[in-house]
Amino acid sequence: MTISQRSYEHDTDFVAVCDFIANSFFQKPRYQLWIPSRFENAVFYDENRSKHVHLWCDESTLIGVVVVDLPNNIICVPHKEFKHLIPRMVQWAEHALINESLESEMVVYAYSLKDDDDRLLTLESLNYQFLDEYEHTQLRDISDPLPKGSLPDGFHIKQIESEEYDQYVKAIKTVFHHDFFTHDVFAEMRTAKFYKDDLLLGVFTSNGELAAFAQQRIDEHKIIEFEPVGTLPEYRRIGLAKALMRESFIRAEKYTPKIFYVGGAPTEEADRLYKSVGFTNMRIVTRWSKKVHK
Repeated sequence: MTISQRSYEHDTDFVAVCDFIANSFFQKPRYQLWIPSRFENAVFYDENRSKHVHLWCDESTLIGVVVVDLPNNIICVPHKEFKHLIPRMVQWAEHALINESLESEMVVYAYSLKDDDDRLLTLESLNYQFLDEYEHTQLRDISDPLPKGSLPDGFHIKQIESEEYDQYVKAIKTVFHHDFFTHDVFAEMRTAKFYKDDLLLGVFTSNGELAAFAQQRIDEHKIIEFEPVGTLPEYRRIGLAKALMRESFIRAEKYTPKIFYVGGAPTEEADRLYKSVGFTNMRIVTRWSKKVHK
């Protein structure tokens, strides 16, 4: 056994890394921390990908990926038989982050499923401290029956078209406070490999105003991720998101997905919505913090 490590090269490694992450996701115990569309999201806009993604190999076989997700996040995806590499992965990422920082110290964040006892112990041994429940990931099987859900009078669902992009950009900023989300960012996002124009849907009023939106991304392993899902504040609690997600399931059928995935906010309201449309097998993602120094 000869374990080596090297920098990531996007043009030649992207497909192999996505395959590795998908295979890790479906390993037993099933449904691990990350999926390919999330990896694409991390590296898509990053012009310094080779500095921020590192690969571990056994001979020529990929056995681990660590991603520095700027500004200060560490994502580790090891093969289940090589979890002992996690300390080395985390330490590599810590050095990458602090060396790039203009400050002499910084707080970095690492993540673990709440029930992954091995990783929790590893983070504690590296002097990380539990910070919070960061996300609830949930799954819906393609064979599950469609949920019930209909729109109130005066609303309809359709694909968000180019003439509505301005409304969509403004809605993202309103719902998620993502001021960085501009028309230019959205235009570039639409060139991503896993983006599908026909899976970006909105609920509109009879006057053509966007009231709610849901986007689905599907990777080559047939994992569909809902990202993002949101409702404008003035239209909440009248069933729009539930009806929209139901229609999203229907329109995704032509892509023959294996499973639907959502990473929602760790709130009762989000959990209630996703449960109401058939998402189950909730996994709690915890966030851990550590101060590192140059």
